[in-house]
Amino acid sequence: MKLSTPFRYSAFALIRLNDRKRFRYSGGVPPHPQPLSREGRWEKICTQRLAMQIGPNAGTLPPPPLAGEGLGVRGFCCRRLPRNTHCHLVIAFAIVCLPVVAPVVAGEPAPLIRAHAHNDYEHKRPLFDAVDQGLCSVEADIFLVDGQLLVGHTRRSLKPERTLASLYLVPLKERVAKNGGRVYRGGPEFTLLIDFKTKGEPTYAVLKTMLAKYADIINAPAAGSAPRRAVNVVATGNRPAELIAADANRLVGIDGTLRDLDSDQPANLIPLISDNWRALFKWRGKGPIPPEEREKIRSAVQKAHAHGRRLRFWATPDNPAIWQELYDDGVDLLNVDDLPGVARFLNDPARRSPTSAR
Repeated sequence: MKLSTPFRYSAFALIRLNDRKRFRYSGGVPPHPQPLSREGRWEKICTQRLAMQIGPNAGTLPPPPLAGEGLGVRGFCCRRLPRNTHCHLVIAFAIVCLPVVAPVVAGEPAPLIRAHAHNDYEHKRPLFDAVDQGLCSVEADIFLVDGQLLVGHTRRSLKPERTLASLYLVPLKERVAKNGGRVYRGGPEFTLLIDFKTKGEPTYAVLKTMLAKYADIINAPAAGSAPRRAVNVVATGNRPAELIAADANRLVGIDGTLRDLDSDQPANLIPLISDNWRALFKWRGKGPIPPEEREKIRSAVQKAHAHGRRLRFWATPDNPAIWQELYDDGVDLLNVDDLPGVARFLNDPARRSPTSAR
């Protein structure tokens, strides 16, 4: 994360002048000689206050300008000051500026097309915690309650204000408008996996009406060569597969299972294959994976990709050993709850991308 210009140069105002000639700058909080004068103690307090806001970015600050260079903040920070007055000006500058300056994000995280936020709504900031880490796929469980699609893991956890629209569709539409037609500016398409927790047919009827209000950001799977939009919606759980397949104007695809690996249904109807890891595999990430289980994974990947589908296993342990195996085997989506952990894993420069991953 980079810092805004006013914030960066306010750092210089809190760094002690060296013999009243030039800045003594080391990228962090400079050491103070002992013992400190009263002015020195005040200066140290101000410096520490700013350093707490800069945090690990202190080492990325640019070299200070020469004395007298520039105007405004730069000129103030770099002007030669009499020893008896400079500390008071520093304190005044800190008091005035610190409440209004703040770090700003210069660019977004790299989009992570290999990660899926399982039960995303259980995070402190649904959707936003995932996109802050760069994830390109999130999952929301929905219940049809009094004509509203509420998001939650169980009925007891539902709250009337936590709707599918408020937590996902509205903020996604806002991001797409802000980022030139994509969730991440210039980035890949984004997947919203919707898990039906109530009866499929009535839930789908309400969902279809709702999605139509956001059709300008959602891909219509049956639209053929129409221009691609930002978001793909996929239905899982109690989704009414036959009803969705028969809907010529549908805005959703169907999440299949391993039984659908050899299906002749088109990829625009079944774009994703998901199944229960714990029901299919015994390996939990401890020690080497049994060769027959690795072969089973790779066979599933090969079949899914041959039909233009992506593959995901849910109920996988949240640990790097599992992620590494699935990553190397070409599984398209790592199903995770640990969003920062998977971001660190996928952003590791040493990570090699298998040729089978799409």
